[in-house]
Amino acid sequence: MKFIKNTFLSIVFFTFVVLGSTSSKAACSVHLGDFDWDSANIHTAIASFMIENGYGCDVEVTKGSTTPIMAAFFDGQIDVVTEVWEDNLVELLKPH
Repeated sequence: MKFIKNTFLSIVFFTFVVLGSTSSKAACSVHLGDFDWDSANIHTAIASFMIENGYGCDVEVTKGSTTPIMAAFFDGQIDVVTEVWEDNLVELLKPH
């Protein structure tokens, strides 16, 4: 239950980070990254629904495995990733 609560709060947080400065009728476009596992698919679907229906934004979803999706995210090609497993990104997240 704690995992579900934390995941939901993460989705809400990232949605507000991306769209926090837009009004509900703003024309915007958000690019979501979706991984190839079930829990990420659910989180991305929920975030996509919230962004499209709550904010009226166009949503584009790119599906893929961890490495290409995170590379696109760090490169700025993807705006939001709804689920990240830190253990999969140890080298990328280490302070340099």
